[in-house]
Amino acid sequence: PLPVSEHPLRRAFQGESIQDWELEVQPRQGERSLDGGLDQRCTVLVNGDPIVNDRGNILGAVIALRDITPFRNATALLQEREAFLRSIYNGLKASIFVIDVVAGDIQDETEAFRYVGINTAHEQLTGLTDHSIRGKTPADILPPNLAATVSAHYRDCVAARAPITYEEAVPFQGEEQWWLTTLTPLVSDQGRIHR
Repeated sequence: PLPVSEHPLRRAFQGESIQDWELEVQPRQGERSLDGGLDQRCTVLVNGDPIVNDRGNILGAVIALRDITPFRNATALLQEREAFLRSIYNGLKASIFVIDVVAGDIQDETEAFRYVGINTAHEQLTGLTDHSIRGKTPADILPPNLAATVSAHYRDCVAARAPITYEEAVPFQGEEQWWLTTLTPLVSDQGRIHR
């Protein structure tokens, strides 16, 4: 139970302004929660203020409660799903990299594609780090001829609007490595290839 001294209405009555204070509410057994569920714990966002007359005397207090349980539940579910997908992303032994297709002219390889991230396997194979490539273009991290080649492949994938696979020789960690690379485009709700 919440101590009386911490109750938001009491705090507001004592002159405190309460802004976006989260409070867990557990109805008594057999009572309904704010959303109508029986005996269900809910999270509410509390805002409150004292009611003051023109001489500064506190006449009363007002609080407003908003049930944010659905938002909290959705947030928890998204975090759980993100953790699950991240464990797959970093747990695979296959190299994965993610690029954003920047709005504008995709013919300009220095501005059209920016790296979003790489997984652990890609870091180990290339010597690059996720942090060091984030937000950079192929021209920022690759030799000019290779940057032009990979950007051309990225443009081909965007134009095809379908996965493409190709072989490439890439110089990482002081040696040339042969890779079989598959690019898979992601389409936004507006029908635009964005990754």
